[in-house]
Amino acid sequence: MVGATAIAIVFPNITSVLSIMGGLCSCTMSYLIPVVAYVRLNKERWYAPKNIFPILFFGTLTIIGYTSVAITFYLLATGK
Repeated sequence: MVGATAIAIVFPNITSVLSIMGGLCSCTMSYLIPVVAYVRLNKERWYAPKNIFPILFFGTLTIIGYTSVAITFYLLATGK
């Protein structure tokens, strides 16, 4: 909440705030945390074939979400 408030003060456009917070929080909560929990609770090592597919698949989705945040920051910095 503090992060959202700070971003809202710096950038008063609510669309940008929602885009940034959604890109960071939703990707982390939906993709990153479940994969880390799955791999940690699995008895095999993280690089086992059973674990590689979820790491690669959800890792790619997480990178896409974080890239959208970077693009939003770029658009805010350039004023577009």
